[in-house]
Amino acid sequence: MIPDSEVLKERLMAKEDVRPGVIEHAATAPEAGEMQSQNVFEDVETEEDDDGLITEDEVRDFEIKAWPWPTDTTCKGDRVVFPPNLTPTRANHWRESAFAMNFWRLPRSRNYQMFDAEAVREGFCKAGQMQVNVVAVMDDEKSCAFAKRHYDEGAKQYPLDKSARLGRGTFMCNVLKPSEFKYTLHKGCHAHNAIELNRVPSLIHALDYINEEAARTGAKKYKYIYYVDPEEFDMKLTLHRTFSPTLNVAYGDKFRIGCRRSATIERSNNCQAGVQKSPIRPYLTRIMGGSVDAVRALAEAMDTFMNEFVPLRKPDDSYHFSINDDGIVENAVTKQPGCVCPSDEEVLSEMAHRDEYANLFAMRDANAQGKLRGASCGWVQWKSGLRSED
Repeated sequence: MIPDSEVLKERLMAKEDVRPGVIEHAATAPEAGEMQSQNVFEDVETEEDDDGLITEDEVRDFEIKAWPWPTDTTCKGDRVVFPPNLTPTRANHWRESAFAMNFWRLPRSRNYQMFDAEAVREGFCKAGQMQVNVVAVMDDEKSCAFAKRHYDEGAKQYPLDKSARLGRGTFMCNVLKPSEFKYTLHKGCHAHNAIELNRVPSLIHALDYINEEAARTGAKKYKYIYYVDPEEFDMKLTLHRTFSPTLNVAYGDKFRIGCRRSATIERSNNCQAGVQKSPIRPYLTRIMGGSVDAVRALAEAMDTFMNEFVPLRKPDDSYHFSINDDGIVENAVTKQPGCVCPSDEEVLSEMAHRDEYANLFAMRDANAQGKLRGASCGWVQWKSGLRSED
């Protein structure tokens, strides 16, 4: 989170020269022992260029010093149980789907490392039991190996008849290092923001990897792809509204996503000091996806929206943002405030409230005829009149 506007202007702006997309360093050299002003969109390259702000991005260094996974392989949970009301149609939807169960290790205390490791272990064990089609995207090969060991152990420890499985027993894993993320936020943002914001691009990364493997092996492609947090994976997800066969028929070409149960929850001011973005944040991005075409369409639109709304760090210096006289980061073209360190929930919620993007999501217009109740966030009162009684 960036500091208040006065501190921002002192640390991040050279008042003599502020051009759209460029915030220059102070013209005069710093005194001995004094930190030089730092452009909020730049990396810290030398100690002399450091503005004194120690960021998560600078200290985590998890590509080099990632905490180790446990060396044992065990599935400690009980055999998963099918929900009694899981219909054959819904089960078949899962069989035609691939699940991107992704994980990147972040700096954690030892206790939290153990908690994360056990949650990931349990998720992949359950996926293996049901032989769900998994295409994981992770931080390195060791993470992929840990996930695969437990996927295989789940299938071995709790074998199921083929007719009871919810997939083909496919497990794939591809490494995507944080340095290779499509969206790179500025140096002051938390590592969690970077990972969350890249969930949709990682879905495309997983989809491309599936297609490459299918071209190489001749394997059958999947109709649907979903992102699911490994920590959230459980058989109760089979009954989630995201996988509703009825909604799939009505909104087969739309992106489906989990939602908060209340439309009154205020979203955190995670954009920048002095800016409270509206609307509320109804989306929950731990489960989301849809048909491969719907996912690709959403990802392409997200690229356009990100360039307008978020000051990304780009190698070609094509920034569309500058800091105005009030210390607010704004789009230099539209003069609208940007969101400096957003989560994917914030970005997708904001997209869904804009007319040019709303039709990408599985939502029901209250005034439209023939649209089904129960669409994603159908109960939320949107500015455009989208709501239902669900």
